[in-house]
Amino acid sequence: SQIARGARTVTVKVTSGDELETLATSFNDMVLDLAESDRQIAKAQSDLEALNQGLEDKVRERTRELKTKTDDINTMLQNIHQGIFTILPDLTIHHEYSAHLEVICGTHNIAGRGIKEFLFEDSEVGADVQHMVETCLANCVDEHIFNLELNAHLLLGSLVRVRPNGTKVHLEIDWNEIVEDDTVKKMMVTLRDVTELLQLQAQAEEQRRQLMIIGQILAISPNQL
Repeated sequence: SQIARGARTVTVKVTSGDELETLATSFNDMVLDLAESDRQIAKAQSDLEALNQGLEDKVRERTRELKTKTDDINTMLQNIHQGIFTILPDLTIHHEYSAHLEVICGTHNIAGRGIKEFLFEDSEVGADVQHMVETCLANCVDEHIFNLELNAHLLLGSLVRVRPNGTKVHLEIDWNEIVEDDTVKKMMVTLRDVTELLQLQAQAEEQRRQLMIIGQILAISPNQL
């Protein structure tokens, strides 16, 4: 029939005034209802397609944004002159870290290592302090931030490493928590080599001391000599 083939404008006109006219009227009403149902189905399909397209566009846009952010972070990690890495809940080093970290620490063997083994390798930090720092991190990472607030003072702010040739490297350490829902998920650590800065400060202090001595000598009158 035409209706089976999709026609929705077919109507039957009967004016016999009997049951046949009633049946024809019911048939016409059913055709109209079917046409309305088809219209609603078509609209729902169109809305669904538009929604899917919108979601796809949003996913693509979000993917582009994330890629841009990832590229920016990678560029920063490759160029920043600081050693930056993150500590995972199992107290190992995340595989993504700044390129300069290898320069500061003099090794490529970083990713996946335990924090105590890595951070205190060839350092002058005693075993008891190393254990204290490791215990502090174990009680803070993947735990409520309140634990870190109580124990942050146990995390070292600096250390000295001794290289194979005997030279000492002075490192400053910053600890920054990465928090989600009041839980410290990771700990980001920044190492700065301040060896040259400390040397310059020592030289400046020595120069000030020498100038003070010279000033005192010049202040002595000839009669006092």
